[in-house]
Amino acid sequence: MVEGKVVQHAFRMIASDLRRQAADACVSIDVPAETSLLDAGDTCSELCYLVEGAVYQYNYLDETDLNIIDLHVPGDWIFNHESFVSREKSKVGIKTFMPSKLLKLNLFAVHHLIGLSQQFLALGSILQDGRDRISFFDSKLGPKEKYDFITRNKPEIIQAFPLKMIASYLKITPETISRVRSIKTDKK
Repeated sequence: MVEGKVVQHAFRMIASDLRRQAADACVSIDVPAETSLLDAGDTCSELCYLVEGAVYQYNYLDETDLNIIDLHVPGDWIFNHESFVSREKSKVGIKTFMPSKLLKLNLFAVHHLIGLSQQFLALGSILQDGRDRISFFDSKLGPKEKYDFITRNKPEIIQAFPLKMIASYLKITPETISRVRSIKTDKK
């Protein structure tokens, strides 16, 4: 059984009297660190809500150069937007960074819930979260603005992930993040 506060937050877009049905459609799992949730080449068929831990989406620029696509902390819905929506093979992988607790809601469960009540169409707002990253990087923010954005909006990322992964996610070098941090420290 999923805890009430988790259900309330995970399914906040759904009317309160229907949240328990949504939670009952989920499977709660505990996953060790560095466990693959989606391999590149597989089709994404589930939405995962991160209760505890940290998860990242990635691909490789070449055989050894890890490229971080997204970083997830508790309270995030995790899925590969392009693959989930288009039903095509994913171009990225998704892995746990540390031991994590997830709620998994597969595509069949989503369809079942919508069949029970049209109010479950509100689950579509989860799909919008997958598009937010695109607008974040399309906004042409500089290194300081990118770092400030995550410190204001998702400070948990700073605690959960190493500098190198954060730098890759922000598409800047670790040295640039260090400079931005030192400037912020000097101003305090």
